[in-house]
Amino acid sequence: MRIVVFGGNDGTGACVVRQALARGDEVVSISRRGWGMPVDGLTDVKLDATRSADLDEVLRGADAVVITVGSPGFDRSRLRTRVTASVVAAMRRVGLRRVVVHSSLGVGDSLRLMKEPVRTIAKVALGVALADHETQEGLVAHAGLDWASVRPGGLSDDPRADDVRLVPTAEAEVGAPTGRITREDVAAGILQAIDEGLTGTFVFVPR
Repeated sequence: MRIVVFGGNDGTGACVVRQALARGDEVVSISRRGWGMPVDGLTDVKLDATRSADLDEVLRGADAVVITVGSPGFDRSRLRTRVTASVVAAMRRVGLRRVVVHSSLGVGDSLRLMKEPVRTIAKVALGVALADHETQEGLVAHAGLDWASVRPGGLSDDPRADDVRLVPTAEAEVGAPTGRITREDVAAGILQAIDEGLTGTFVFVPR
């Protein structure tokens, strides 16, 4: 499988890249800075993903796209939205349909799953970032693509715990989603969404 990962040089995106390579996938990482060192089996492409016209060539022949672009919680530039709009436009031009987005717990109908006072704190402290994610999800949901969005809680760089599972947001109960999750577990969930052809929005709950 050929997977193109936007934001693949850092954070959760880098975890997706490493896990996909480890299982034998062909992986392309798209980022502005690149990995900075050669990675065996990885095609490392440095470019500005908001420039849609530059994306067609790297997307041709891919089986799936992963968008894991991050930005500070106070960043009002809507980087996730701008990158996603650019990627969606390029996907439609080249006929690529499968995309998985790294979103966040608290976006859309997942906000109801957070207990108080965490729910209110999230709305206030993360309002800008959550709005960016929500618009990002809307773009893929209304683009006629085969899409999924994973919505983890707080992220850690700890080793993979493998103690969570993905469930559709609509099926989760209030307080059920894990409030803390490793990036490695999120990456595994993203690859699961690709492999199983999952569609819609998903949260992580304890096994």
